[in-house]
Amino acid sequence: MLVSRAGLSPVMVGRDSELAQLRRLAATATGPTIALIGGEPGIGKTRLATELIRAQPEATTKLLGQTDASGFGQPYQLLLDLAGDRPELAEPVRDRSLDSMERNRAAIELLRALVGAGPALLVVDDIHWADPESLAIFEQLDEVTSEPLLLVGTYRPEELSRRHPLAEVLGRLDRRRGVTHLRLERLAPADTARFLAAVYGRPPARRTVAALHQRTGGNPFFLEELLKAAGDTDLDKIHLQPLPWNLAEALRSQLDGLAPDRRQVVEAAAVLGGRVPFDLLATVTGQAEPELIAALRELVDRGLLVEAEEDQFGFRHALTREAVAGELLSRQRRRLHEAALEALLATPDPDPARVAKHARGAGRFDDMVAAARRGAIERLASGAPYAALTIAEQALEEVPDDPELLGLAATAAWRAGYLSDAQRYGQRALRAATGDAQRVAALTHLMRVAWEQGELAEMDEYTERLRALTETLPDNQVRTRAIAAVAQAYMLRSGGPNGLDDAVAWAERAYAAAERHGLKEVRLAALVEKGSALLQGPDTAAEGQRLLAEVAAEAEHAGAHLEATRSLHNLFWFAGEHATPEVLERMRSNAKRGGFTGMALGAYYGGRAWLAQRDGDLDGAIAVLEAARRLDRNMIAIDPAGDGPIALHLGLSSGAHLAGALAQLYLERGDLDAAEELIAELPASRKARSTGIRLAFQLACRRGDLATAQELLPDLTGGSGHGASLHRDGAMLHNLLAAGFAAGLPVELLRPLADSVAAAAGKGKHEALWPLITGQLAEAVGDHQAALAAYQQLPDQPTAIMTEAQLGTASVGAARCLVQLGRLDEAREALADAERRLARWSGWRRAELNTIARRLGVAAGAADTVLTPREREVAALLADGLTNSEIARRLVISRKTVAVHVSHILGKLEMSSRAQVAAWVAREQPLARSSSS
Repeated sequence: MLVSRAGLSPVMVGRDSELAQLRRLAATATGPTIALIGGEPGIGKTRLATELIRAQPEATTKLLGQTDASGFGQPYQLLLDLAGDRPELAEPVRDRSLDSMERNRAAIELLRALVGAGPALLVVDDIHWADPESLAIFEQLDEVTSEPLLLVGTYRPEELSRRHPLAEVLGRLDRRRGVTHLRLERLAPADTARFLAAVYGRPPARRTVAALHQRTGGNPFFLEELLKAAGDTDLDKIHLQPLPWNLAEALRSQLDGLAPDRRQVVEAAAVLGGRVPFDLLATVTGQAEPELIAALRELVDRGLLVEAEEDQFGFRHALTREAVAGELLSRQRRRLHEAALEALLATPDPDPARVAKHARGAGRFDDMVAAARRGAIERLASGAPYAALTIAEQALEEVPDDPELLGLAATAAWRAGYLSDAQRYGQRALRAATGDAQRVAALTHLMRVAWEQGELAEMDEYTERLRALTETLPDNQVRTRAIAAVAQAYMLRSGGPNGLDDAVAWAERAYAAAERHGLKEVRLAALVEKGSALLQGPDTAAEGQRLLAEVAAEAEHAGAHLEATRSLHNLFWFAGEHATPEVLERMRSNAKRGGFTGMALGAYYGGRAWLAQRDGDLDGAIAVLEAARRLDRNMIAIDPAGDGPIALHLGLSSGAHLAGALAQLYLERGDLDAAEELIAELPASRKARSTGIRLAFQLACRRGDLATAQELLPDLTGGSGHGASLHRDGAMLHNLLAAGFAAGLPVELLRPLADSVAAAAGKGKHEALWPLITGQLAEAVGDHQAALAAYQQLPDQPTAIMTEAQLGTASVGAARCLVQLGRLDEAREALADAERRLARWSGWRRAELNTIARRLGVAAGAADTVLTPREREVAALLADGLTNSEIARRLVISRKTVAVHVSHILGKLEMSSRAQVAAWVAREQPLARSSSS
């Protein structure tokens, strides 16, 4: 529940405009809406939220929540607390036997049940202390309800560090749905006067206002505490009294009047934390139940403490607790922590995170470190990597070179998505390693992080260090794991300096060593590396496919879920006949059983999207990826507690890959603004930068921004290191060339890209795309006969790498070439094939089809399908006679973006004036005007 901080004043002062704004949001919300109230401690954030609650109609469902300041909360702790007296709703969320995806779904169902069917208000006080898992649910409010729901969170801006979960969530929410931000400032002198008048029932003297405003700086909480310290002093004489000059003194003056047993309770509560159970207070203070009840009753009546929920007590304001704890002697604090620690250790299953906290406070550092280890492991196992990282970091302040804690911190940082921190802790773990096993584990971790960041030179360096260790270590289990790590590195870098042969050779070495030492899962992992490497070679693909299918079956039978998941994943993406929904579901099932949520979510949704793309369903593919984006971002991240990143080419195992894939589909459909938003979200790693540059180039081309496109060309061709692996992605090269040619870039500028493409010939499955790219290049230089021959080499059906959309584009290209060659009947046949393949595909491919269809006098579908939803919206506003500036204001976009949309509309409809567009809207889209007005 929300702790009410109504304060001394019967009315709220100085926040009328903010309250009015919040009330308007609540009254006008048509679906989930978010508002955040920021400000320093004591500024009145909670009072404002409380007044908003009071102002809501009786029929509004009101959910009130507070968070735990410790930072060690269990996953979904905030939502579990919201359930309150309905524990049966929370049981699925508490169930640790469920995987993260199932708990995420259960959490959504819990909030849906709590919100109900009507309008609702959800207030979260101190949201900066909320657990990341609950914060992630707030990104999925559209799945919770379509009814009016206002989420209001209060927070301290100074608490938001670079990697704070709330900081990340705020950025994403602002980009996707918009958030109303209210920043509360300190009271002005006039507000201080009104505050005093409300408390005392009459206007104060100006000298009193000036003195109190100077002392408090306009902070309402500090003002209240000074007034409490003044007691019964007359209002006009307050400025003459020796009032305390700071908050600590004001609070101490309140405690001075307490009986020793009451003061003992207050001091114990200050040390024990945000919400303290009654039984723990009784144990620590040594007071009998009747005496403690009487003490708590008095402290609640005096406004020092509140009963936050049944048998849980805390301070009315966090500043009060901080000040009381700060006034205690060090020995007092240590004894209270010692008592709390003994009380926790006497319980059957104490929370190791809280044990670590009180052990640290008691100065029992050995106990603290041991508990922190257990706590970090437990939080990782329960899917709370941010909490695990917080716990491990606290212990590392005392034992900065503890290799196990450094390893836990590295893993937690990786799972939480903080790759730079994962790298830093991994490097520290390597320096602190005291044995071969720790050294191999740290190098393996760093190799994987480097791969995930796209730092291939660093990855190769760590791989070579692992390789060197295999030459000096004795033939034991540690050496076997090092060999397996090298095998995986070479498999991942199969297009790098070592190639497939080394990957296969090292996988065979790992297999033999695992057989000798009875390491069953390492043996299976070695077979996965070998099969995956073989699968990428044109002459060995069949053998690799057979091997991976066998490993998948054996691993499933043995319960080796990671190896089963990896085998099925790579079969799906690299063996055409295995790219089936059945294989995808098997992969997901094994990933869920093994707790590898990155594979269960990212790769699974990526696979479903690929199946839709392969079958020519663009909107279906986008819908799948949009659904995945609504899930917890942390769940889509790679799970380094498993076996690291294994997405070889198309698998979507990370949030960055997911955002990039969805942005590419938005570019396909022509949703350029949506694509731009996702490109902005990509992280700063080298791999993500490379993806971002390729997407940004297409975006610039599709918008007609030739200057930006030309600036990006050197990066695409490897001038800045971002094009090094471009030759391995034939589909991306096809998209880049298509965008560049559509924007009118000359062949001379795009020739370096073509040179990169040439390197793809003979590169396994990428060879299948070569005729399409060859056709693009030949057509661009006017060699229509050669282009036609290339387009006609493509297969009749989609393959593991070729989609219906790409085949449809090839048919469109063939039709263009046939028109140029004067073979019109054949051109119409090619166009009919393209129409069939692109029936469920919109965007630029469909626009090209319609253009050639009009030249041939063939009806190729309604013109409405040529324009994107945004372009249709702009067309309707053009028909209403709005200027570009007026359209920009109406749609909240830039005038430049409007100009690009107008240019695309005129080009797609083959028109030359706005009047023609208006006539088309009146004829083809009679409802467009009414929907835009």
